[in-house]
Amino acid sequence: MGRSFMPVLTRFFAFTLLPAGAIVALCYFAVFGSSGWLHAQRIEAELSAANRHRDEIDADVARLQREVDQLRNDEATLRRAAAEDLLLVPKGSTVYRFADPNSALAVANGSGAGSLF
Repeated sequence: MGRSFMPVLTRFFAFTLLPAGAIVALCYFAVFGSSGWLHAQRIEAELSAANRHRDEIDADVARLQREVDQLRNDEATLRRAAAEDLLLVPKGSTVYRFADPNSALAVANGSGAGSLF
């Protein structure tokens, strides 16, 4: 009579369940592991964001370089920048200064942006 049930179970385990489990484990680590597909997607998103940030910085550098070139080569631009940023004006010029309507003094006097009169 017979055959024992154990060799059939051992063969089933060895040739079916063990390889299937190994394939499932490999797929899991291929997707969710430390160098898996999801990790690669996160890295690509970070790289894309870093490249966009670098492009913004490059645009700022180019704009500032144009501004520096204008200040070095155009005396009118230099005078305007000195007058606006440093409040330097040529002798004999009249300077008009306007208070910020939202400043503390304007609000205290009732002439701020929140008043009707």
